[in-house]
Amino acid sequence: DHAKHNGSLYMNGHQIVSLAMTIPIYKNNEINYLTIPLGYKLYDKNFTKLELSKILIRNVMPELTEFQVIASCDSWYTKKNFLNILSEYDNLKIIGGLRSDTVLYDLKPNPTGKRGRPRKKGDRLNYRNFDFKKQNNFFVATKKCMTNLYDKPVFITVTTTDINKFTSVRMYLSTVEIDDINTKYNRKPKQESLNLYEIYNVRWNIEVMFYQQKNFWSFGEYMIRNKIAIEKYFNLIGVAYSAVILIPFINKNFQKLQFCSPQEIKYTFGENIKKELIFSKLLKIEEIKENLSHLRYLRPFKDLDNLAS
Repeated sequence: DHAKHNGSLYMNGHQIVSLAMTIPIYKNNEINYLTIPLGYKLYDKNFTKLELSKILIRNVMPELTEFQVIASCDSWYTKKNFLNILSEYDNLKIIGGLRSDTVLYDLKPNPTGKRGRPRKKGDRLNYRNFDFKKQNNFFVATKKCMTNLYDKPVFITVTTTDINKFTSVRMYLSTVEIDDINTKYNRKPKQESLNLYEIYNVRWNIEVMFYQQKNFWSFGEYMIRNKIAIEKYFNLIGVAYSAVILIPFINKNFQKLQFCSPQEIKYTFGENIKKELIFSKLLKIEEIKENLSHLRYLRPFKDLDNLAS
């Protein structure tokens, strides 16, 4: 619900399905993440939000065939209609939140040799009986299980603040093998093994991106009612947001702006563009006494050395 509510009938709230990409970059002996929006779809009841999310993923997966892709989502999306997209791409995995009342089963039992169809799932499991270990302020347990959401075994991680009363229970689902997490995604050999909860926390970057776009990029200030126009507006903001984040990594003249706040980069670019345009035009007016309407190519900003990294 992104539009502002100021009492006007003209401005309505809308539900938007969005896809963002978080890119890990190894720098200064640690992993830093860049999060950029890839697409927005306005929910209008022609498609469910699960279907819209799959449309967005299908749009970008052809460009990511050489990479291992992990789709991270909240518990709204970890449903059978969304998880079945895994069968379309060999390099796609999912780590997502899960409803704490999701039914869990033990792994498929060995054949008994008796007549009849063999069981696809084991006995029903209760997450309260998992082997919990204390990690910081939480008790964490991970177990390979079967669910009704996906035909193959998945890893389930459960966190709670109290293993006696089981308060603040959070559950997460992963189709990524535990060994793969610690060999492919853990860059520091001496670091303790990662768990699904820590990998899932990377998803918080998308919340930060939403907050920035809503508060500093006019995401909720549109005054249009046409669905196509609204989507174009959102995606245009996404292009501008992505540009200011990626330019410091594309052009070496702006390296000092790497990993700065998008708002800081936008302000820096905006101020220097205004100086380039205004001062250039004033100088040419002074020289030839007539107005010029053309724009020169922007030179690398000279005051980058004074920026706070």
